[in-house]
Amino acid sequence: KDAARLFEQACPNEPDSTRTECYLWNVLALSQIGAAKEFGIAGKRLDSLIKKTSPQKAVYADLMMTKAQFQLYMGRNEKAAEALIHAIETSQPHQAVVLKKICIAVQPKVKNATLDETCKRLDEPVPAPQPETVAQPAKDTAATEQKVAEKPAAQDTSTSWRDEYPLCHFWSQGTAQRPTVHGFG
Repeated sequence: KDAARLFEQACPNEPDSTRTECYLWNVLALSQIGAAKEFGIAGKRLDSLIKKTSPQKAVYADLMMTKAQFQLYMGRNEKAAEALIHAIETSQPHQAVVLKKICIAVQPKVKNATLDETCKRLDEPVPAPQPETVAQPAKDTAATEQKVAEKPAAQDTSTSWRDEYPLCHFWSQGTAQRPTVHGFG
């Protein structure tokens, strides 16, 4: 409860670029209190975050992953499959690790060929980004004849907290009694 309260206090002060992820942490903290009331609040907040976040933002796929896990936990397996498909479609390569874990949790509970195909795509190799080449006009000076070695942009190899602590792990362990919650969709 303390974590949820602290996130609620901190998130409004976060810069726009990290505020949605902060609120996602708040949703996760609320969902793990173990009470139906807080779980319902978390679900409604998650729905609100999804509605106001652009699918082009990386955090959108995280929101949809969380939505899939919420739906799975609530026994809404078809809705979990829909949210997971959407999460995969809007995801970035670094999110594949967690998406695969969620696929493993959702696929046995629902027969959905689209989900099966979409999850299978997560195993396909992602092509490495190609360095950009810049064409330069030819000049007569010796200085411009030297080739400048371009350093490729560093890839983000950091892992997300979701890679290590997917929400479905908590629920799949049976450590919390499933609350009965109505009102979020």
